[in-house]
Amino acid sequence: MGDKIRKDLNARCENGSIVQRITVVERFRTGFSERPSACLMAVLFVTSVIVYFNAVFDGFVYDDRLQILRNPWIKDIRYIPDLFIKSVWSFQANTGISNYFRPIMYIIYMFDYHVFGLHPWGYHVVNILFHATASSVVFMLTLKLLRENTSLPEISCLFPSFVASMFFAVDPIHTEAVTWVAAIPELSFTLFYLLAFYFYMRSEDDGSGKRAYLLSVAMFAVSALCKETALTFPMILVAYDYGLKKDRGPLAASLKRYLPYLIVAGVYLAMRIHALGGIAPETVHAGLDTCHLAINVVCLFKQYLAKLLFPINLDLFHVFRPPGSVFDPEGMLSLGVLIVYSAAVVLAKRKNTLVYFSLLFVVIPLLPAFYIPALGENVFAERYLYLPSVGLAILLALSVAWIRTSFAGRKAVWNPVFALLIGLCCIATISRNAVWKDEYTLFVDTLLKSPHGVVQPWSLPIDLSSRRAADHYNLGVAYLKGGMTDKAIEQFRIAGLAHGFAEPHNDLGYIYAKKGLLDKAIEQFRIAVTLKPAYATAHHNLGEAYEQEGLIDKAVEQFEIAVRLAPDNDQFRSDLAGAMKK
Repeated sequence: MGDKIRKDLNARCENGSIVQRITVVERFRTGFSERPSACLMAVLFVTSVIVYFNAVFDGFVYDDRLQILRNPWIKDIRYIPDLFIKSVWSFQANTGISNYFRPIMYIIYMFDYHVFGLHPWGYHVVNILFHATASSVVFMLTLKLLRENTSLPEISCLFPSFVASMFFAVDPIHTEAVTWVAAIPELSFTLFYLLAFYFYMRSEDDGSGKRAYLLSVAMFAVSALCKETALTFPMILVAYDYGLKKDRGPLAASLKRYLPYLIVAGVYLAMRIHALGGIAPETVHAGLDTCHLAINVVCLFKQYLAKLLFPINLDLFHVFRPPGSVFDPEGMLSLGVLIVYSAAVVLAKRKNTLVYFSLLFVVIPLLPAFYIPALGENVFAERYLYLPSVGLAILLALSVAWIRTSFAGRKAVWNPVFALLIGLCCIATISRNAVWKDEYTLFVDTLLKSPHGVVQPWSLPIDLSSRRAADHYNLGVAYLKGGMTDKAIEQFRIAGLAHGFAEPHNDLGYIYAKKGLLDKAIEQFRIAVTLKPAYATAHHNLGEAYEQEGLIDKAVEQFEIAVRLAPDNDQFRSDLAGAMKK
């Protein structure tokens, strides 16, 4: 038997089948060991796509309706010249003054339209691919910075860079930028901005210097045409050259190196002024004097930093509430945060230059977001943190590297911690993507979080008059009486988009409560009383829902409000008495 097996093995080896299999396996192992960064980038890219996959099923919301559905420019390539000489709203009649000049945005939309038509899933796919590519570039950039500015062995830089870029890929703060089709300028300018910086760093390498440098300048030019925030790029180069590099060379050489970027910036500004009639001709919040503007810049910085570190309670519209004085509690806290951050920057310049550069990378791309007069009503926007979060990613990479070096024997403890945090971010991001499903879900989420500011973001895209809303509401009532509950829900949802129309939300809550969906019922009743605080029936219904959930204190509170608003209603008084006995 042994001879037979031996002969068979020899024969197969002669035929080359086993040798070929061994060769394939060895090549795979060798390729993985020689190109681990490529394998990690592939994992990162796929994860970025997976975590945003449910956004593919979202529709067009808010500005998407105007910029895509009602925009003739993206439907015909003959409009391409107009994109480079007019503002983004010039396809409309009576455009007025605008601060937006973003030609590449409509080039991308034009590509989307000719490939996908007006099917929103295709536009979402493009956004997700931009984000996945940007996440991969963050990995390459972070890896190169660690290799060149730390004493870690080259192979030891891989894991920290991967963890940091993975956090960037799944960070919930990016959902507005990625899931909202209209936020493509944020994604595109960031991608080309990061590529420009990566190629700039590569331009110092032997053999690829001139080509990488030209690619860097080209990427910067494209980035500027995507969004004006790209003009902060030369400041990043200065921070890199004079913060990280030990051999900076003579000043004249530095100026010569920056000159092409400054020329590109100058050409862009000339195009912008020609298209808009000024750099930022539209002025909002004109009532704020210089002192109050300075106070609010400090407050904005604190808010952005807090949201970057703790991406919770995400909202489309953050209401702008300027403090009256720096001595207000909000002003004092914000000033303290700014002082601490500034001290950290100064200290890091002496102790760790890569930390210093990372802290600057958080602030520099945010500088345009601090110019309040040019920002419109929505002064604070989560999408503005997309590029600054790269600075946080670099800091995370340094932190992971320090943890793995300082606690080398406890990798079995720390690695699951990193995995758990990344997993929580994935869950939060996937959940937030669902909020952008359609106009209604986004409206409801925004209303519950910003009840005093929700009218502003919906004043443009939602064209629902009071008469039309009443028609939808009455149709919903008819469907409900006829037992067609699903059709009633549809009509109530449409009617509920009208400003201040509380009744559809109350009726939706009633339907959900009958179905046993108490969480949804409570949500709708809350919206109803938010829109119409004197709505006694809605307060009573909210109290009943709270009572069924076992939240007696909240139930009593709502019953008391209902009785106060309608003291002659015996049912309200009876339900209040019953709840108080529990």
